Amino acid sequence: MKKIIILGIVVFLIALLLKTPANLIAKQVESNTALTLQGASGSLWKGNVTRAVFDGVDVGEVSWTVSPLGLLTGAAKGDFTIQGDELTANGSYTVSVSKTLTLDNAQFKTTGSFINQFQRYAKMSGDLRGSIDHLEMQQTDPLSLPVVSAVLNWEQGGLTSPIRLPEGSYQLKIEPEAEGKLIGVLTAHDAPVDIKGNVVLDSEWQYLTDLKLKTTPKGQSLQGMISMVGRPKPDGYIHIKEKGKLFK
Repeated sequence: MKKIIILGIVVFLIALLLKTPANLIAKQVESNTALTLQGASGSLWKGNVTRAVFDGVDVGEVSWTVSPLGLLTGAAKGDFTIQGDELTANGSYTVSVSKTLTLDNAQFKTTGSFINQFQRYAKMSGDLRGSIDHLEMQQTDPLSLPVVSAVLNWEQGGLTSPIRLPEGSYQLKIEPEAEGKLIGVLTAHDAPVDIKGNVVLDSEWQYLTDLKLKTTPKGQSLQGMISMVGRPKPDGYIHIKEKGKLFK
């Protein structure tokens, strides 16, 4: 009988929580992040904001759902969609009690010009689209290596700075490996630089590259710069095998 009463109280609290207006949730999010949320409607269970702005950049309209069954297990889980002028995304998410964020079956599409608003190292063009089969990352330890299974396609992508790179298409496929490592496989198609090979990243953020590259007729203007990387092997490719650490 006692267990039934406790379960009833839990269900009541979850039902009450799910009816919390989305505008109250938006205010709480704004007070703890760099997000500004406008036009909040609905509830925690099923809500929407007409405009989300992150660090001054307009992301677009965001909608979400929360599964009541997930809350019974101590996790917030549901689906999300983002619809903006230069960013669209959708998928499923889970946030566990241990503050592990998980994304599953997510798809996204954005542009180089949208990415440029978040960084000043390179001026990109083209479209970026991809899928995230599975992603796990610890919110309490941002430097821990995430678990990722994803594909990123950079279509008709180019650079105007710090170097000029004519348009081409590239793909990066990321998969988890044994011992907590990640492997990224790079390929190019109809690009000024033919690149293929992989980069392995371990749990200490140490990387090991095994790449081959060479210019194509489309990238003859890059021949002098590419030759500075190394001498071509008999197969015509410059082989790059290096190791280092991303975070010291």
